[in-house]
Amino acid sequence: MAAGIPSFLNPALCANTERVIDGRISPCQNSATNYCSQECQRAHWKLHKPTCKSPDLKESFQPEWIIKNYIPAFIGGPPLNPFGNTEYFWGNVPALDLLNVKDNEGDKDIINRDLSLLFAASGDIRNVVKSIVGIPEGYQGQCTVVINDINFSIVARNAIMLLTTLHFQPEVAVPMIVHLWYSVLLPASMLQALQDSILPYIDDVCTKIKDKAGDSLQAKTFSFGDRSLRLVLTKVEWDKLRHFFKVPNGITSAKAQTIRREVTMASSRVDYVDRALYGLPPGLRKCKRMFRNDGIVLPYGSSRRSFDTPNPTFFQQGLSWPMNDDADPMDGWFYKEIIKHLPAAKNDMLGGLFFFLRNLLLGFCNRVQSCKVAFRLFAIDGRKLPSYFKTEQGPILFDRIEVSNICDRGYVGPATVLQSFGPLLKPKSQNPKATLLMLFINAVREVERCKKRASNEEQLRQAMEYMDMGKLVANEVLEGGAANMNMLKPEIVRIASTIGMFGDFDGFFTKFLSEVSMPTLARASGVRIKKSQTIINPWPFRVTDTTTKEEFQQMCNDSTTGHERYMEFEKAG
Repeated sequence: MAAGIPSFLNPALCANTERVIDGRISPCQNSATNYCSQECQRAHWKLHKPTCKSPDLKESFQPEWIIKNYIPAFIGGPPLNPFGNTEYFWGNVPALDLLNVKDNEGDKDIINRDLSLLFAASGDIRNVVKSIVGIPEGYQGQCTVVINDINFSIVARNAIMLLTTLHFQPEVAVPMIVHLWYSVLLPASMLQALQDSILPYIDDVCTKIKDKAGDSLQAKTFSFGDRSLRLVLTKVEWDKLRHFFKVPNGITSAKAQTIRREVTMASSRVDYVDRALYGLPPGLRKCKRMFRNDGIVLPYGSSRRSFDTPNPTFFQQGLSWPMNDDADPMDGWFYKEIIKHLPAAKNDMLGGLFFFLRNLLLGFCNRVQSCKVAFRLFAIDGRKLPSYFKTEQGPILFDRIEVSNICDRGYVGPATVLQSFGPLLKPKSQNPKATLLMLFINAVREVERCKKRASNEEQLRQAMEYMDMGKLVANEVLEGGAANMNMLKPEIVRIASTIGMFGDFDGFFTKFLSEVSMPTLARASGVRIKKSQTIINPWPFRVTDTTTKEEFQQMCNDSTTGHERYMEFEKAG
């Protein structure tokens, strides 16, 4: 059943997807910017016109609250008003390469070195993918990659995608991974290939452990030559994993889309969506709206007709969409990377995302196929991980440890994270570049809220400067109120939303470090703060004095806010 899947690696780009030949739909298979010929353009114009003439593609786009002259729903409400469910199947911070070999060990030093990487709260596998792609060609060592998340559904999806990587050739695996990861519907042939080739691995385990206690941990290593995946789950979780390959009863493709659109296209969210999309480039705005509607990561001009089967990994929790309405595949990647892969149709951001993912995943699959890689997957509270790394010779140690933002005080917190993972970092005698990486998403805002907030005037001045808006608008933002309809002008709403990208982030974060006694915590855990970071810039998404207006616009197109702060630690002594 996998024979035809490579065709999805290079989707046809002619937008005449509804072409009729001999009374049957036969999408044009030619490649093009939008159409392969004037004949196809004329034949498809009636269906294409609503998209081409969409207000979203106009520079003069106006939100509905302006067109209909009413006060939008977000006025008077909480600053953040999430809608939908709270699963995080996709990243909301751009992926990073945890190795960053060129600024650390270097290609020559690492080529024969065994590597151990720990992603203690991985979320999806985007950082894993980026890091494996960063391993230099010709790598001869053994690379062990430990991936954990407390959310079983996330681990189940990651396991299926990694088994797909290991079992299939790259040209088959890549389109399957793209759509398993992000698309609400799959071609039937893809799901059938998973059921024929990957599900039997899981069924075999379930058969062998059927008499075990439900909460007992059961481990299985799946080997593929020099590559392997070891999955550690409870007996109940192994049984649940089987269901991720099967569409639940009663969920047709139409029902799946209805379930999703009840969240992503909810009428109560029109104003929130318009606010989010207003300041974006027209092509990006249209593609984000289009993805909310059809939920399939494909170039605009590619036919969706083969995507006729619900992606079962999204529907294991009943008749509801598992994520928030604003969950977006682009949020896990840098906008500036995606636009490098745009097809000839420069407004086709979904096409750019597809080709970016395709090329990145081809690199990932090829690197996995050519290296000795051992994946180890867990679905436990990260604080329990150290107990799984104990051996008679001592604890298993790592060259890199990434904990995402569980170090934020609202989650596990910096003290427990350092106590848990500091001892697992390799000493300098084994690898002087070994690094523990933390991400603080909330620290700056927590400190800022606790202090008496300074006037917004300086932040506003900086925002105005980047957005080419005058003093009159600034005064309206500072002096206006919800009852003042001038305050509802979309450009003013946009200004208000960007003020948070400016401020004394360094001052607030220094206060945070003092509040938690970070240097003391580090010393107690056998590590210290690195003097200079070599994995990622401490403030990779912040506006600086050298940020151009073009770069600022790109930052506004990403999901980040600017106050995300990375910290790197190394072994003390």
